[in-house]
Amino acid sequence: MNEPTFAHRLLQYDDATSLALTNGARFIRKLPDDRSLGYLHKLFPAVTDRQLDELEEALVRPIPVAYRAFLLWSDGACFFDNSIYLYGFAENQARSLEPVDQTAISIRQENQLFSVAESERWSAGWMKVGNTVAWSSKVDLLLHEDGACAIIGVTGSHVAGSFDEAIHLLLDRIGPCFSGDGLIDRDYANLEAGLASLVRPAN
Repeated sequence: MNEPTFAHRLLQYDDATSLALTNGARFIRKLPDDRSLGYLHKLFPAVTDRQLDELEEALVRPIPVAYRAFLLWSDGACFFDNSIYLYGFAENQARSLEPVDQTAISIRQENQLFSVAESERWSAGWMKVGNTVAWSSKVDLLLHEDGACAIIGVTGSHVAGSFDEAIHLLLDRIGPCFSGDGLIDRDYANLEAGLASLVRPAN
């Protein structure tokens, strides 16, 4: 499957400390700490077309083409030491810390909640596909059935034309806060500022 347009920005950190599993999962760049799952990026085994069809049936709506393509490359993901989460098909209730047992956050479970808590947005064609977190701030990543992708925060929002465009924007703001060894600014001030800059209301 073709890599998404932002893949090279993640894979540039790939080195000898990375972990590639036989199931297709890739954990990119081990961070210099004692956490067994402390990696800069986590990519999970790709879904199949059949699993995507099953997911669409469960969600009772089609998954936009760009996100289908992403899931066929990686079934959800975590970028920059769990600062950016993208949701996936697999559901894992195990509490194992073994890399082979790890999965992304369940897109089905998240949207069961989203369809109730944000019923107007759900009815308008939006679904929740991820979120980004700092120390005390969080934004959600919403994808519309027409392909538009919105970054939604408490103070405002930004709507990108596509999923890939939104991820590039997140990487532009979040990426500079990290090196290959993890978060640079340990008081999270730069990460908080980067996140806030994504959703400032228009003047």
